[in-house]
Amino acid sequence: MTDSHSVRIPDLRNAAHLARLDLAEEEAVVLCGEVARILEHFAALQAVPVAGVEPCYTAVGTRGLPPAPDLREDEAQASLPRAALLGLAPQTQADDEFYRVPKAIGVAP
Repeated sequence: MTDSHSVRIPDLRNAAHLARLDLAEEEAVVLCGEVARILEHFAALQAVPVAGVEPCYTAVGTRGLPPAPDLREDEAQASLPRAALLGLAPQTQADDEFYRVPKAIGVAP
């Protein structure tokens, strides 16, 4: 592991906090090493020469290959009725026009 790919425990704890994960000290130490190894793999990928290589936006149906047999054509279809979808919600508001969901941003874990 090089210093450029080292991961500091405070940085890992911050990321864990944002992801609402509670890490024990032993887990944080182990994860620092694992994340550093992942970053080393990305660095190796950065070293691959890709000048002149066209981007590939899909893994199937490119460069004259037929589309995969299990894919269908993308066709517009009617949506499900709003009332039916809102009926599946645990809570709604404003005369059943919107889903009610718990606040997730700005709430301490």
